[in-house]
Amino acid sequence: MMKCSRGFLPLLLSLPFTLLLLFCFPGILQIARNAPPAEGRFEPVEPISVPVHRETVRLVFAGDIMTHSQQFRAAKSGDGYYFAPQFEKVRGLLSSADIVAGNLETTLSGSARPYSGYPRFNTPDSLLDALEDAGFNLLFLANNHAMDYGTDGFLRTARTVGDHSFYVAGVDEGAGNILSVDVRGVRIAFLNYTYGYNAAPGQSKPGPRPAILKYERVLEDIAAARESSADMIVVYPHWGIEDSSRVADEQREWARAFQDAGADIVVGAHPHVLQEIEIRSGEGAQIAAWSLGNFISSQRSPSQRASVLLAVEIEKSDAGTCVKKISIAPVHTERSNRPGVSRRVVPAPPWVAESVVAALKIKSADLPEKADGFGYYTIFERTSGL
Repeated sequence: MMKCSRGFLPLLLSLPFTLLLLFCFPGILQIARNAPPAEGRFEPVEPISVPVHRETVRLVFAGDIMTHSQQFRAAKSGDGYYFAPQFEKVRGLLSSADIVAGNLETTLSGSARPYSGYPRFNTPDSLLDALEDAGFNLLFLANNHAMDYGTDGFLRTARTVGDHSFYVAGVDEGAGNILSVDVRGVRIAFLNYTYGYNAAPGQSKPGPRPAILKYERVLEDIAAARESSADMIVVYPHWGIEDSSRVADEQREWARAFQDAGADIVVGAHPHVLQEIEIRSGEGAQIAAWSLGNFISSQRSPSQRASVLLAVEIEKSDAGTCVKKISIAPVHTERSNRPGVSRRVVPAPPWVAESVVAALKIKSADLPEKADGFGYYTIFERTSGL
């Protein structure tokens, strides 16, 4: 009869428990197998979790906020839906800003219709509670899924977002498309448009629509914003080629024209992957970020799960208003085996952060050695006034 040594017996007794753990939580083995060593250019940062006093106005832009069926099914809790855990790991990155804005690429068409993911999105209203808790206070609504449930669905979405005390951009009610926000004396105009929207029943009914991206119209709105004494103009177009890192020549031409007309910040959405960032530094810095990728979704490829938070700090003085600082925080949507969470946004691990910087076409050598107190890496900073 074989005898077990004292060292072998505990190992033998623990084997059934280990097999049970791997059976119930297969992601443990997957994580261990796929995770590269945690070394390289980026190190984990613990950002501040409360706003701090500063002289500049800080804007943070996130990418596409998508809610596929995996996410709302996991968020089901009793009679409601609880989305907060999907964003809890990035609250510190968002809490440092005066304005936190993202592309709400779903509808809030109500429980009278089925909750659904792709290709026609309808998400429980409680998503807004989670976004607000995470730090968002401005949502762009003009995108190709805005009319997934027709005019009624879009109208309900816009009203529900507004009732939750979010700033709302991208709603065309026939009286202009300029959202003007005064942040501690800095007047910022937000202009949001989409190239179009997917066909669906109920769209022929009269009512508000998402603002449509038309070259002359954007130039007219920029001029109107300037005439209304806007200190800073943000254009947020839903455009580009899905799942492509390439920026179309027409986009570059349009963005340059928008900037020449007076737009300071151009941030794009729709491709669901990252595209490059371009900074024009002259008398006043201007930035074009063609696509920030998916802030959260259940899309599967690594490029669809990598994203970035873009922070822009604005300084106003007697000489004028300018972009003072631009910084980035790479983030990542990870799969989770936690009860109630199938996907969640987290600060990007080092190997993902490196791919984010490469996709943005930023040279790693141009980045500071460490992130700032907000958890962001500076990519531009003005050292003198206008």
